[in-house]
Amino acid sequence: MSAGPAVTPATRGPLAIIAGAGDFPPRLAALAAQQGRSVFVAALDGAAESRCFRRSRTPGL
Repeated sequence: MSAGPAVTPATRGPLAIIAGAGDFPPRLAALAAQQGRSVFVAALDGAAESRCFRRSRTPGL
C-alpha cells in the first residue's frame, strides 16, 4: 500500500465559511488564509460584521 500525495492546506480546496455573529468566523478565515488556504465567506446579513473580513481577490477566480 503506497501513501498518496501529501495533504497540506495549499493542496486542499477552498474553505467555505457561512458566518454569523461572533469572532470565530473571522478568526478561522484569517488562520486558514495564513496557512495558504483559499477562503470564501458568506456573511449572513444582519448577523455577521462584514468589516471583520478583509476582501481580496485571487486573479483568475
